[in-house]
Amino acid sequence: MDRNNRVVLVYPAKPGESKMPDRPPLGILTVAAPLVEKGMDVTVLDERAEPDFDMKLSEELKKGPLCVGVSSMSGSHITGALRVSKLVKELSDIPVVWGGVHASLEPGSTIANEFVDIIVRDDGENTFPKLMEMIGASKSDLSGLPGIGFKKNGEIILTGPGEPANIESVPLIPFGLIDLDNYRSRDLWCEGEKVLPVETSRGCPFSCSFCTESVRKKKWRALPPERVVEDIKTYIRKYGVTNFTFIDDNFFGNIKRAESILDLLIKENVGIKWYTNARTDYMARATPATIEKIERSGCRMLTFGAESGSERILKMVNKFASKEDVLHANRKLRGLNIIPHFVTIQGFPGETKKDTIETILMNIDILLENERAICDSPFLIPTPGTAIAKECLADKAGEFTLEDWSRIFEMKNKGRPAWLDGGTYEFLCRWRKVIKLICITNRAYVPKALNALYRALLGGIRVYLKSK
Repeated sequence: MDRNNRVVLVYPAKPGESKMPDRPPLGILTVAAPLVEKGMDVTVLDERAEPDFDMKLSEELKKGPLCVGVSSMSGSHITGALRVSKLVKELSDIPVVWGGVHASLEPGSTIANEFVDIIVRDDGENTFPKLMEMIGASKSDLSGLPGIGFKKNGEIILTGPGEPANIESVPLIPFGLIDLDNYRSRDLWCEGEKVLPVETSRGCPFSCSFCTESVRKKKWRALPPERVVEDIKTYIRKYGVTNFTFIDDNFFGNIKRAESILDLLIKENVGIKWYTNARTDYMARATPATIEKIERSGCRMLTFGAESGSERILKMVNKFASKEDVLHANRKLRGLNIIPHFVTIQGFPGETKKDTIETILMNIDILLENERAICDSPFLIPTPGTAIAKECLADKAGEFTLEDWSRIFEMKNKGRPAWLDGGTYEFLCRWRKVIKLICITNRAYVPKALNALYRALLGGIRVYLKSK
């Protein structure tokens, strides 16, 4: 049995997650790409898409892989990742290696867990293959490899930061390692269809205090426009999928480059539909010619982090964009075949009733000014390592175990968070149904007559709040 050539990569399911997943797990497939190129035998198991997941994992463990790599985000995803890790330990002595966002943001509490042997921090494309070489060579001292954490004789060792990946050297993503028939989008722009996630750039030059990129602080890196379009054409030929999500932290981080991609998509008549995130200040400044390019190239939805209708809050979180940017961006997309999706956040630390009312009013203005616009308004999650988390959790964050971080998303369900004023919290609770109404208005699944009623109700609520 050739244990030196076999790796299992797992994307766990969240507890109770039973729906067909909407898109493939790009993170572990990106890590798999250089391993496949090196000729390694890589198995990818997505628990969300595998009805017999435990049995298949057990079968793979019997083949003696070098390790089982587990990817996890923060929050309830950790619970699923721990269940998988525990199962591996019960069935084998194969090392469990954690990667993904949470291990990078919270390396200490992650590697301290009894079911985690090694962690890979930040970019894994370079680090993970080197780690496999060291495990394959039975090296017990991993301290010479930057970008990891491990245990040695009961001691936790975190090595220095790993080298940021040159994403131009990342091979094509091996989507063939999974069954794409197991994935169907739940996004409004291509509901029920197959979608491939692709990454054309990595990093973000901004430093919003609630965002993971404010912690990572990696240099913005990008693929050349020609490479992006050629990769897309290859994926279309290999997998027959014409819907793409650009999962970049900031696709328009270099506007000239982004527009070059749009130009090539149009010139070569690639014929895709696509979606990505965008900043409101960028869209507010965009010329009519640029917006026409965005639509003609196949864009069908853009998500904007509007965050708040309060200029005070926007300044506090280092957004470097204004409420007027949000409203201007929305107006510019009116009448186009693009769904503008705006996300605001409830429950910032220090948020007042006035701030909350300003956000509700902005959301209503968005919906009433553009019948294709939609809004979402989740409660703040203090993402590990961010300035917001430090403000919300104070010194408690340093005491959190991996299990504690798995429950971070549940804080809003356990009464008033400590960082939120009682009056603001009570106001949010009283207006919960209005916020829900905001989040369903203009959705495609709402019958037109009912949506007209919703819009009329929001108009009345707007008049009422303006009078307060």
